[in-house]
Amino acid sequence: MNLLTHSLHPLFDSLPTETQQSLQEHVHPMQLQPGELLFAANTPATLFAIIHTGHVRIELPYQDQKVVIQTIGPGEAIGWSWMEPPYQWQFSAQAVDAVSGIWFDADWLRRQCEKDRILHMAVLHLLLQTVSERLTATRLRLLDCYK
Repeated sequence: MNLLTHSLHPLFDSLPTETQQSLQEHVHPMQLQPGELLFAANTPATLFAIIHTGHVRIELPYQDQKVVIQTIGPGEAIGWSWMEPPYQWQFSAQAVDAVSGIWFDADWLRRQCEKDRILHMAVLHLLLQTVSERLTATRLRLLDCYK
């Protein structure tokens, strides 16, 4: 099965054929049940994922509670903490409903980005977009807290 053709993300469309083939050889399917954690804050950041179906809630643990920052869904990328040291998740991510998607091993993807400038720029573009969306969601959430 060609997982990348079902990625629902245009990032892969513009990459050279050999880069797409390399990604295809290293992509992993992802299935999460409702309530299952994709990753937890303050643990090693080991993956980069794209959601195909379902929704994932991004949460910030605070004292004895979880502050919901954003809920993401089909076609959206999740996981950017793997790109820069200290390679630890800043947030937790939990499935809201049944989730399917794909993921890449962070160490492998970092090494590929170091070797392949086109891939590196595509990933950076996607991660910048993702970080920008998270920052906007966080700002909006903070405004809600102070109303």
